[in-house]
Amino acid sequence: MSDATASEIPTDDVIVDVTDAAIARMHADDLIIDLRDHVVAGGKGGLARPETDDRPKSGRPLDLVEGLELAVLEEEDERWEKAERFVYDTYCEMGYCRPSDRFRVEELQQWNEHSRFHVVFDEDEQVVGTARHIWGNYDKLPVGQFTRTDFIDHDPISELSSLAVAPTARGLGTVVHLCRSVFVEAWQGGANSLMFLIDDWMVKLLADSYVLPIRFVGEAHFHMGGDISPTSMTFTGQEFLDTARRNPHYWRWMTEAFTPQQVADWGLPIVLVDEPATAAMKPAMNQVEQPTPS
Repeated sequence: MSDATASEIPTDDVIVDVTDAAIARMHADDLIIDLRDHVVAGGKGGLARPETDDRPKSGRPLDLVEGLELAVLEEEDERWEKAERFVYDTYCEMGYCRPSDRFRVEELQQWNEHSRFHVVFDEDEQVVGTARHIWGNYDKLPVGQFTRTDFIDHDPISELSSLAVAPTARGLGTVVHLCRSVFVEAWQGGANSLMFLIDDWMVKLLADSYVLPIRFVGEAHFHMGGDISPTSMTFTGQEFLDTARRNPHYWRWMTEAFTPQQVADWGLPIVLVDEPATAAMKPAMNQVEQPTPS
């Protein structure tokens, strides 16, 4: 993020930019996660709330490997068709969908007009990872097939679907980049939350390793190959304070995809650091880089 000007500094409890110590001192200490070396060494800052959970956290993901490109597809062109075939082949192998003469996951085709495909291509234009971003109202999305028990998130919402990665690309950060891309697009597009249909083990991983504010919003049932739970993350800056405090390098990486003005407008927590940290959770990264049946 670039240095903030005085006009970019919000009047509430969070700051826009992360480089100016004087700006940081203007705001409440419990909303600033200051990990800059000179602050920590001087005993004047550090984590706003002491870490009490000793389970390892994901840390900052690695950059995409050289030669990989993340593209957002809006039309059903040749690249979109490649993405559809990739998801279909992956889901068929996992037993998540029925056979199709069109080599598409037919269970998801009705949402194409309300979707964008976020796709990672390699140097040969081959698909190595996908995520489908679907937007609309709860009852009109795939998640609407589940009985809802939590009504906190109002329409419109977004749903992350078709998350899949090639075995050769696992451990390279492909999925976290895809998920961030959908997360940012959904928030920027005015969604009130991002929802998922995922296995319980992935819910636990996102909550424990990434410290994301994910929660169950409906009753689980068998869906496309397994017992799946509808879950959600509410798009409110305060919801991600715990993420910023307990997994600061990851949260800083997430917010780098927003503009300073968006950070200010949405009250997103800010992490102050000197140097980026690389991912420290390769086992967890490998776990999350598995396809999900939605």
